[in-house]
Amino acid sequence: MNDEQIEKLAIAVANALSGSKTEQRRKIVDNSKKIKSLQKEIEKKKKLLQKIEKGEIKGLHMSKVTYGDVRVQGGKRGYRSNLEKLEDLKEKINREIIELDYMVFKLECEENDYLESLWSD
Repeated sequence: MNDEQIEKLAIAVANALSGSKTEQRRKIVDNSKKIKSLQKEIEKKKKLLQKIEKGEIKGLHMSKVTYGDVRVQGGKRGYRSNLEKLEDLKEKINREIIELDYMVFKLECEENDYLESLWSD
């Protein structure tokens, strides 16, 4: 290889390396729509949780089961009252809210990292 070819190769490698770095940093990150939809979902779940806690939801639809001569509500654990079902539902909703909050946090961090990368250039 002569000097011209080496120089062209070096310039091409330098451009490729610098271009790939800027493309990674410059990838547009706009998570605002995702964040808003997740926040709306969180609000819906919180409203449902408040309804349960206020007693507006008195019971859930469960299949009827009889043990011996006693009529009880159905479920996998044998006997489960409406209160037990509602408590299980509250726990499930709380877990879902925590997961959604974490997803929102991750999206906000990703967006903040993008904005910081713009300022650092």
